Amino acid sequence: MALNRISLEKELTDYRKSLEEQRELYRQLVEYANDMIIRTDRRGVINYINSAAERISGYGHDEMIGKRYLDFVHPDHRESQKQKHREQINAGQPTAYYELPLVAKDGGEFWIGQTLTIIQENGEVTGYHSIARDITRQKRLERMLKKRERNFRSLIENSMDLITIIAADSIILYQSPSSERVLGYQSTALIGEAMDSFVHPDDINSYMGVFDPADDEGDSAYKPVEYRIRHADGSWKTIESLGKSINDDEGLTAVILNSRDVTEKKAAEETVHQRNRDLQTINQDLENLYEISRALSKSIELEDILKEVLDAFLCMKRLRLKNKGAILLVNNGRLSVAHSVGLPESYTARYTDVIPANSPWIAAFENDTVIQCCPLDDDTSGQTPDGELERLTNLVIPLTAVHKTVGVICLYSAEAPALGDKDIKMLSAVGNQIGIAISNAQQFEETRTQSLRDPLTGVPNRRAMESELKQRIEEYHRYDRIFSVIMLDIDHFKQYNDTKGHIAGDHLLAKAAELLSGEIRKTDTLYRYGGEEFLVLLIETPSTTAEHVAERLRASVERHTGVTISLGVATADSKYRTGEDLVAAADRALYRAKEGGRNRVEIEP
Repeated sequence: MALNRISLEKELTDYRKSLEEQRELYRQLVEYANDMIIRTDRRGVINYINSAAERISGYGHDEMIGKRYLDFVHPDHRESQKQKHREQINAGQPTAYYELPLVAKDGGEFWIGQTLTIIQENGEVTGYHSIARDITRQKRLERMLKKRERNFRSLIENSMDLITIIAADSIILYQSPSSERVLGYQSTALIGEAMDSFVHPDDINSYMGVFDPADDEGDSAYKPVEYRIRHADGSWKTIESLGKSINDDEGLTAVILNSRDVTEKKAAEETVHQRNRDLQTINQDLENLYEISRALSKSIELEDILKEVLDAFLCMKRLRLKNKGAILLVNNGRLSVAHSVGLPESYTARYTDVIPANSPWIAAFENDTVIQCCPLDDDTSGQTPDGELERLTNLVIPLTAVHKTVGVICLYSAEAPALGDKDIKMLSAVGNQIGIAISNAQQFEETRTQSLRDPLTGVPNRRAMESELKQRIEEYHRYDRIFSVIMLDIDHFKQYNDTKGHIAGDHLLAKAAELLSGEIRKTDTLYRYGGEEFLVLLIETPSTTAEHVAERLRASVERHTGVTISLGVATADSKYRTGEDLVAAADRALYRAKEGGRNRVEIEP
């Protein structure tokens, strides 16, 4: 029993020693941490500070212990800080982040970013634990940047791109709200984090290019760089960034990054590249069809591809073809002539919007194989006046892409060549090449169309607007064709979003676009300029009429949605040399409408 007691005492001694070592380790970690660590009782009286708190504030240990924490908060912020503490307690929020200014011993002001934790025992508040970081440098940079951002803050906050400000050590000083849409992170959660910690390890060198200016001059623009960055869901997004350096009066350097998500673009490019690689592989095995391969590589435009392909086929002497042929494509389950050579209009009329199963080439669709048909014998088939098509053999090549028949090539021969298995396989492979090329061209056309239209509201986007305005301003200066523009935006839209949510905000934008489109002529165009801003292009419309239209738009939106809009009107004039000049004039008028109380129309003189 005595041995057991001795053993137990030894275990207790070892445990106390281990506990003391851990306590000492914890004390050193706290004491020598770079962040300020302050603990108070429930009344806010300081009962512990670490050395970082002394170093950052300038106060000694005895000068802070026993004092109220609020006594060190800048006087202008004490009441608001007390209110925030009360709200945190009432909300049952154990931990909250605050930024506030403290008064240093020398009387100067320094800012901290503080994580305040409420200490509770048995449901009662017994004290507070604060971990704070000196963010004075960040605040100083913020004040400096505010001078530059007054005129474009609205653009930044509502930009579809990512706007990021990083210090020379890669710490994020500012992040636009679009980070949530693009990367899944709240913008405030990124501030203070190291930008390079989100970059894919393989792309670090590429990312560092944001710090390499295009020239040696100060405040210079940087070369655009691409790199992958981690999304909040763990996936990787490809980002293209264009940077510009900034310097403050104290020599602190930062970089403003304008970034956009090019993941889908890169994926689309890779898809096209992969398909092109597949086409190149097939082309190597089809040397005798070089002309067709060359035709496919000439253009991504569908019309060009169809013409070049059919012309190349008709030049193939081995097939002994007549200079007659057609390419028919499937659209919404129907077959129609997309391009033809040497065939009468009645042929196009006969084979427009035809169900493939009802066409003479059903076997090509069902079996996905090259076929040779008997001469066409119905008098509605599009025969030539002398009945020539009735005497010609129809060679049909299916066009396939991703196991799907997208169309057929119909060729005509007076002396039908005997096609062996090798020939059929060769023509099928060519049909596959052409089908892929056509599919790529259709996707390209679809992507080009989508790139000019806003997906949320369905109206043309800013890119389409810029192209149209360029043409209109040139026509005005050349032919004196008058036109006007109306720049408008939804009043208090950010507040609407914050109150009712982004889904409701999206619905409002879509509804506003619908109402605005319904109030203008078919010859006029509504564009989504960006965020909650729209631009209306009114052709052959003088300023007075444009003002009436703007008032009608304002009344309609208010009547049907309950929200208001502000509008600025500008009319083409010799003083506006470019479309951008005219938009800027309308924007100035819109600004006056905002300054004048909103829900009104202003005209730029």
